[in-house]
Amino acid sequence: MCTLDKEEGYQLEGRSIKEQVKAPGLVEIAKHSVNVFEVNMMPEEFCERYRDGLHVGGIAEGDEREVIGQARTVFGLSEKDLVLGVYKVLSSLFKSLL
Repeated sequence: MCTLDKEEGYQLEGRSIKEQVKAPGLVEIAKHSVNVFEVNMMPEEFCERYRDGLHVGGIAEGDEREVIGQARTVFGLSEKDLVLGVYKVLSSLFKSLL
């Protein structure tokens, strides 16, 4: 995204910038992202990275997908907080819990 206007000689013009920021919903995205910490990784990497915390939570058995499912239950996370996709895991809160 470019907030500068070629026709205006690349000078900042307040009204134009406000319109460009509001149009794609950047204000809402910025508000949502203020306190979000997201991690995107392979299930194997997730299990390795959070091994100690998983162990403390009593999660030690099963394949990676089962461990991730158990972690969601044990730590009270919703499907939005810890998403297990076909190839990767997206975690938005898990780091703060361990």
